[in-house]
Amino acid sequence: MKGNNMEYVENNDVLTIRLPRRISMDNKAAFDSEFFAVPVSEDRLKEIVLDATDLQYISSSGLRSILSFSKRHPLPLRITELNPMVYEIFSTTGFTELFHVEKALRRIQVEGLKELGRGMYGAVYSVNDEQILKVFYGMESREDLEARLKTVHTAFVKSIPTIIPFETVHTEMGLGLLFEMLYSESLADMVHKHPEQMEEYAIKMAELAQTMAHTHFEEGSLRSRSEMLKSEFASASFLPSEMIAELQEYIDLIPNRDTAVHGDFHARNIMLLEGEPVLIDMDDFSTGHPIWDIACLYRVYPYLISLDQAKADRLFDLNGKVPYDAFYYQVMHFDRKEVPLFWELFLKEYFKGFDEENVKRFMKVAEFYSDLMVIRFVVDRCRPMANQPDQSDLLSAKIGLIEDILSRMRQYDIRNLVACLEEWR
Repeated sequence: MKGNNMEYVENNDVLTIRLPRRISMDNKAAFDSEFFAVPVSEDRLKEIVLDATDLQYISSSGLRSILSFSKRHPLPLRITELNPMVYEIFSTTGFTELFHVEKALRRIQVEGLKELGRGMYGAVYSVNDEQILKVFYGMESREDLEARLKTVHTAFVKSIPTIIPFETVHTEMGLGLLFEMLYSESLADMVHKHPEQMEEYAIKMAELAQTMAHTHFEEGSLRSRSEMLKSEFASASFLPSEMIAELQEYIDLIPNRDTAVHGDFHARNIMLLEGEPVLIDMDDFSTGHPIWDIACLYRVYPYLISLDQAKADRLFDLNGKVPYDAFYYQVMHFDRKEVPLFWELFLKEYFKGFDEENVKRFMKVAEFYSDLMVIRFVVDRCRPMANQPDQSDLLSAKIGLIEDILSRMRQYDIRNLVACLEEWR
């Protein structure tokens, strides 16, 4: 709908009102007549959003109009896309404490930037000599991305060695995060280039994993790994409900911990800065039992190197056009022949001091939950297909793949196996 000075639209349970270019004493009467005339269905709305994309100036009288509107309609009010000057007005007058107020994101053009790498969930570009940009595939929620930014800050304050993030930005490809530029290479690249130093690098990676496993976080400061995974599966409405329930039941078997979990821990996501490891790709950083990170490692090392071309085609949709060895190196920066020794050296250091029989049981649990991590990957691949009729056959094939993995998982005595995790200290 459109009035003389503003537009408004109700989408599902959110009413968005687009504010005019200027709100001052000169146009306050005209503004108020339209602003307060916008129909607000409080019984079905969950939120009102004031879109300030066009707003260049607002006076104190305009602020009072917004305050009066919020009192008339006591629903959560969010004010978005404020330019820096207008945001400063809202900040100095205390409105940022009264309402959820969002500054407009800086826009960065990806076209023309040098691509540094491309993974399963996003691509990384060089912006300048000091900054890199990660653009996330299909990321539409600014709130989700800024929650990730806050997560990295929380980890950094706790002395988890991680890349330093700067801000959330808009690009023509979607939302992204700006990070500091690290003049370094990944641990995987270093192992590949210097295999004679493999043991040294495996020890560094094991020590970093142990640091996370012994770093405690206050309740509520980070997401729970278990709750995050359960929520992701719950939102996969294209899966049979009994399948979702089974996956969530497996997640609930893992003991809770308040220690750090990276969520995608492997040598490609570790940079060496002046010889010391630094974590990148902190999208899934959370709290939980260390088994989650070891299961992730099991997925990208023993599990993925065991695949033949046909199984890799089915999992990654390679369609036989890309040799799996080349694909694995492209994603993990490891030659598949290098992985078994590196994995063995990592485990030797990480579990140093643990009873050998317990370690064997730990690894059976890791093997089981690596399958669950593979299912999570497949579910993520299914999401874009869920509402596209022309993708229904491919979606059915993916769900069939998930069922095949679950059939393999059901052969484990997992409820008895997980008891050993209480011994993991």
